[in-house]
Amino acid sequence: MPDPHLTQQLARMGARVVFHAVNGGRDGGEWSREVYWHFHETNLRIRAAAGRLWIVTVDNCSPTTMPCSAPSGVVDPQGQWVCRTEAQGEQFFVHTIVY
Repeated sequence: MPDPHLTQQLARMGARVVFHAVNGGRDGGEWSREVYWHFHETNLRIRAAAGRLWIVTVDNCSPTTMPCSAPSGVVDPQGQWVCRTEAQGEQFFVHTIVY
């Protein structure tokens, strides 16, 4: 069955890099820290590998007193993190993408 996810549609159209902005809600509870974080992390890795594309992703860090709801950084076309920020607070990163 065809994959209906946007990253796969974009990959089929020739995209090599997807920029992904997250504004995930969180409350600092167990589901925010454990379940949602791992879901987003795994989903990003699977989507990058399935589409053989780079995904650059960032999450809203406010409020900075609790961890983000999803990881921020760069996932390569093999689904590996090549650049990743800390889970909490305002972070900056840079990575050179070569394809």
